[in-house]
Amino acid sequence: MNLTQLDELMDAVEMPIRPEVLEEAWDLTELGDRARRVVLLVTMRARPGLEERLEQAARAFVAVMRSKPGSLGATLHQSPEDSRTLYLIERFANEEALAWHMVSDYFADFRAVQEAVLSEPVTAIFCERGR
Repeated sequence: MNLTQLDELMDAVEMPIRPEVLEEAWDLTELGDRARRVVLLVTMRARPGLEERLEQAARAFVAVMRSKPGSLGATLHQSPEDSRTLYLIERFANEEALAWHMVSDYFADFRAVQEAVLSEPVTAIFCERGR
């Protein structure tokens, strides 16, 4: 998926983020570095009544993630149509940073919370910059 497709997806779900925000984020990096960047769109849906617990855990996860080497940031968004659905956009400097993230303690802790509160498996879409 490229950024244009991601923008279209966000529009389709009425995600409260301007399409140019991701474009600006890409433009902050040098052209040679952009090819190595990793951008993920993660979708999580809480069980009824557990929305707040998922959101609190996701916000804590994002705060820790932002401080880690190789992380270029993360943003959390709630679906305007379904309060149980959260979208997480994660950016990493490269695949090595993503790999480190996936085996980290903070990721394992967040997965443990997810197992208790999610109504369905997480989906993650790897995105590419539009050409």
